Amino acid sequence: MDVRIPAEFESAHIDGAINLPLDQADDHLRRIVTDAGGRMLLICQSGNRAERARTALSDTGLSDVVVLDGGMNAWIATGAPVNRGWARWPLERQVRLADSIVLAAVVASLWIPAGAATAALAVTVALALRQVAAI
Repeated sequence: MDVRIPAEFESAHIDGAINLPLDQADDHLRRIVTDAGGRMLLICQSGNRAERARTALSDTGLSDVVVLDGGMNAWIATGAPVNRGWARWPLERQVRLADSIVLAAVVASLWIPAGAATAALAVTVALALRQVAAI
């Protein structure tokens, strides 16, 4: 089970993996535990989100759960096979772009009064992206 966001999953994933983003996993925990047969491998980009999912699944009674050590980063680095889709910007890069937009909007709002509304909107978008990145 790959707990990354859909854009990450679509860019590269292990054959046979099922995408269930971490933020949606809680809604499906009972079904996962009921339907899981055998060992479950959890995958994310680096291993952090998969570890959080493992803890949640273990707390609900599913004990045979393992996390892919190092996540997709390690899997790809070893040259293991992956299904590749459209290349997408990593979430971290998206957050950096949002931060740059916020900075530009704030600086512009100092010279253009109407820019304050744009700056506020940019800050809202950046905060939303940071919340997604924290998942």
